[in-house]
Amino acid sequence: MFKIEYKKSYDSKTEQAIWNLLKKYKGISAESKLERYEEMKQSEDKIRLLGNTVAGIILVLAMLNYINMMSASLESRKSEFAILESVGMTRGQLRKMIVLEAVWYAVLSELLACVIGLPISYAAFYSFKQYDIAFCLPIGADLMLVATIPLVCMAFVLILFCGRKQMSIVDILKNVD
Repeated sequence: MFKIEYKKSYDSKTEQAIWNLLKKYKGISAESKLERYEEMKQSEDKIRLLGNTVAGIILVLAMLNYINMMSASLESRKSEFAILESVGMTRGQLRKMIVLEAVWYAVLSELLACVIGLPISYAAFYSFKQYDIAFCLPIGADLMLVATIPLVCMAFVLILFCGRKQMSIVDILKNVD
């Protein structure tokens, strides 16, 4: 057994030259790190695609759940909002309160996702691991997502709040169940 080291790692030209030399000798078997690297890269790409697809589906389901929860919350709290307005709370203050609630839900969800999701991601990575690849987090994408989620939650709440049917305080309080 002998080992050939390249001056430049994973150099395909050098690799091809060595394979051409070894073709002459039929009794020699060879293993290539470059081929192994390419196999590893394909596996990594497949795992990344699977993980991103699952994450995307979970994100869509979470946002739909959030929209449903917030619209139900706003609808069920109609009389509470009417009472707050009747004692002097302005519509702007009410909107600010609801937006702050949305941000609180978003931040709490992100914290829970970090506490629960990161260990699960780590365990899933090592259960699928075939090659000697280190676990790493896509920090840039994660930070972008952490910054975007509260903004999306605020936008949905504002859309839901502003899209509510305008009724007078008296009419809302008359229809209290």
